[in-house]
Amino acid sequence: MFKYKYRKYWIICVLLTLAISTTIAYHCIESRWLDFRRAEKYYKEGRYSKALEFYVEVLKKDLNPKFYIAQLLSAAKITNTYEPIVKIYNKCIKKNPDNEEIIEGFADFYVHFKKYDEAAKVLSQYLGNHPDDYYIRLELARVYSWNDNYEKSILEYRKVLSNGIHDIRLDEYRVKLEFVKVLTYAEKYDQAIDLYKQLIFEKSRDWEVYIEL
Repeated sequence: MFKYKYRKYWIICVLLTLAISTTIAYHCIESRWLDFRRAEKYYKEGRYSKALEFYVEVLKKDLNPKFYIAQLLSAAKITNTYEPIVKIYNKCIKKNPDNEEIIEGFADFYVHFKKYDEAAKVLSQYLGNHPDDYYIRLELARVYSWNDNYEKSILEYRKVLSNGIHDIRLDEYRVKLEFVKVLTYAEKYDQAIDLYKQLIFEKSRDWEVYIEL
């Protein structure tokens, strides 16, 4: 009889514990989605500081940043918020090391604040595991160019163009047009002229090339 009562109380305690744990978990999950909806609402209303506050709270509650990283970074740029976002970066990348959108977003964030070395680091680390992502490699080439690091920029442009471009997001002709300008900035005029001639051969009626040449 004693064992039966003991077992009954033990089962009740277990069930009660499960009920409490489930309730707490539900409220935590629901809380982060409520904060997310608040952040989205404030963002749409143009209240970017308030939106940023709730996006950060959502991140702390482990809602996957892929749902809101673009808005978070946009709000940060609009409100000129830098340091808090830098602290967020490591957490986002750790959770989503292969997410191209998040990588590109943080690189663009650093570029916005003219932190070109940090932007290049973000892109380079990603390319270490994804060397054939030529869309991101082109972004790295541009970042080097904006930072007046033309030698590294030229190297990355050559990699992008080495085997022809197969990424539908990239226009090979436009990439070459960017590249020839970088060659000019680097004072590699002979190489630039050769590439201009190639571009003229490809599109003889593109007056932009003639003007640049």
